[in-house]
Amino acid sequence: MTAADLEVGGLEWWLSPGGAPELAEPLIARALAALAAGAPDLKRGRRKGNYRLDLSGSGTPDHLLKVNRYAGTRRVGSKSSKARHELAIATALATLGLPAPLPIAAGERRENGRLEACYLLVPLLADVTDLREELALPEPRPARRRAVAQAFGALARNLHDAGLHQDDFQPNNFLVRWHGDSPELFVIDFERARLLRRVPRRLRHRALAKLDRELGRAPSTLRMRFLRAYAGGDSAAARAHWRALEAQAPALASRDARHLFRNATVPGRRYEAVRLPDWSGLTLPGLDPGRLERAAARAVAAQEPIHGTSADSEWTVRLERTSVRAGRRVLARALVLAARGLAPRPLALLCGREASVLILERGAQTVQAHEVRHNASLEAAWHVLGRRLEAYGRLTRALAEADIAVAPAGPGRVQAVLLAVEVFEPRRRFGGPGARAGRAR
Repeated sequence: MTAADLEVGGLEWWLSPGGAPELAEPLIARALAALAAGAPDLKRGRRKGNYRLDLSGSGTPDHLLKVNRYAGTRRVGSKSSKARHELAIATALATLGLPAPLPIAAGERRENGRLEACYLLVPLLADVTDLREELALPEPRPARRRAVAQAFGALARNLHDAGLHQDDFQPNNFLVRWHGDSPELFVIDFERARLLRRVPRRLRHRALAKLDRELGRAPSTLRMRFLRAYAGGDSAAARAHWRALEAQAPALASRDARHLFRNATVPGRRYEAVRLPDWSGLTLPGLDPGRLERAAARAVAAQEPIHGTSADSEWTVRLERTSVRAGRRVLARALVLAARGLAPRPLALLCGREASVLILERGAQTVQAHEVRHNASLEAAWHVLGRRLEAYGRLTRALAEADIAVAPAGPGRVQAVLLAVEVFEPRRRFGGPGARAGRAR
């Protein structure tokens, strides 16, 4: 193990190459002081914390302090920490000329040779948004989105060609800064990254499949543009990549459903427990309990199991099974589908004595399929939804128009999403059979 460059706050610190100790030391000291003073944790995790800090006194956060705590799972001796691993990966990528911002320093706290915690201090880039936020901005932004897809595909290919395998290949780990109409992209967060001599095709497709899972709301033309840029402009290779990603989809959906059922449907960072006079359940942080109670009451009073009028800001789905466990399983499936743009974002799950209600976010101009005039665009949207649902799992029954919501997606086009998420089941085995999302006859 190489010797530390600094000792600050009882911790050993390693600086990025070329880092000046006289500049880094006061920044580290102020970061540790802010941490001790109770800086808010964006991660709100038990073992991990992300703290956005204003170390320059400008009133705006300009540094990020990432903390990993190892209480109960201490690491022994010479094994380096996640913080030092991230510093090493970022340094290697920057040396290769790839756009990876360099951290200022990585620190470790050890007791009797055992690693107790590690710290990474990173400067925040100005005027950037992460890729997830960029793609979530409202239309019309077609030219900007095409430019981002092109630049992102080229960057992803360069990273893989350089040997970077990032198991956490997600859009929030890529930042975008605009120079007029030209995007500049950066890659961050190398906690789960490795540098290999060569990234094999299997690992490339695994990383791209995880990325595609997160970009499910992006239209297929945009995703193909990304893959074409990744393939260096080769359309045939891009189509081959597309087929490979679709083959990975069922296994990812099944794994995500299990993971979300275990971790995202219990009170924690994603959802918080809520108790109302006649209901209890889980809700996104910060939602008005009165709004949830009114939505649940509307769901019980409605004649149809799926309810939402033009005056409502949410869809309510009355579930067939009323047990808490069954409701949480439906919530996990809704999260899997929402991540892929196949269902609205779930806001809350409420369980009462006689009914369970899933509350979904309702976008502007979104209506149930039976409320719009049947035409070719609706038929095409229905077909795309059915094909993508079939790739990820199966339906326990054929879909009716009341089970689907549609919203404008451009001139003469609509996008369809599934409201009746209870009828969707992720595939349990890779490549298992799926049921087509046909119309109820």
